Amino acid sequence: MRFNRRILLTKNNSTNRFVQIDVFRGVAIIAMIFFHFTFDLSYFGIIPSDTIHRPNWVLFQKLIAGSFIFLAGISLHLCHGSGIRWSHVKKRLLELGGAAFGISFTTIFVFGDFWIKFGILHCILVCSVMGLVYVHCSFSVILGITVALGAFVFFVRTPIDLPVEFQWLIETQLPHYSLDYSPVIPWILVFSCGILSSKAKSVLNLNLPSFHKAFWDTTVISIFAFIGRSSLVIYIIHQPILFLSFYVYKYLT
Repeated sequence: MRFNRRILLTKNNSTNRFVQIDVFRGVAIIAMIFFHFTFDLSYFGIIPSDTIHRPNWVLFQKLIAGSFIFLAGISLHLCHGSGIRWSHVKKRLLELGGAAFGISFTTIFVFGDFWIKFGILHCILVCSVMGLVYVHCSFSVILGITVALGAFVFFVRTPIDLPVEFQWLIETQLPHYSLDYSPVIPWILVFSCGILSSKAKSVLNLNLPSFHKAFWDTTVISIFAFIGRSSLVIYIIHQPILFLSFYVYKYLT
C-alpha cells in the first residue's frame, strides 16, 4: 500500500480515509491490548490483583479511552461535517450497537456482577448520536457547545445524587460495579473536542504534521493503519483470544 504524502488519504471500499487517523487509532488499539493483557495477568493471579488499579495504570486506561473517544469525534465530523449521511449513520449505529450489546451480554456470564453495563463502545455510540445534532454546524457553534460542556464538566462535581437509571449519563452516588464504566459525562467533552479539532482543520485549512514520503511507506506504518481500519473487529475479538490463551496456559501449568 502506498500513501499520498500531500493529502494523506487512501482509498478503502470506495471511501476516503485519513491515514493519520487510522495510524493513531491503531496505536490506541495496541495500547488497549497491552492494558487488557495486564488485566488478564492480574485476573489469573500471575501478577498482583491490584496492578491495574494503581494510579499510573488508571491514568493509562483513561488516556486510551480518551484517545478512542477523541478520534471518534474527529471521524464523525469527517463523515458528516458537510451534511448528515443517514445511510452511514444507520450502518454505524447497527455496528456499534451490536458490538456494545455483545460485550454486555458476554460479560454477564464471564464476570457476573461486574459485567460491562456502559463501557467505551456504549459511550461512543451515545456520543455519536448526540454529536449529529451539531457536527454540521459552524465553527463558532461547535466551539460554543464545547466550551459549555467544558464548563459543565469543570463545575459539576461527581458523583451526584441521581437515580441509578442515570448512570449511563453521569456517575451517580450509587456504586456501579463494572469492569469498564465510561459515562457520557465527562467523555462527551472529549468527543466534542474531536469534532472541534476536525472542524478547525477544515475551516482554517490546517494540515497535520507532515513527514517524508518514505515514513508513510514503512511496513510499521502500514501495519498500524491496517489495525486502525480494523479497530472494531479487533476490539471485539482480542479479549476472548487472550482469555482463551490464559485458560490454556493455566491448564497446561
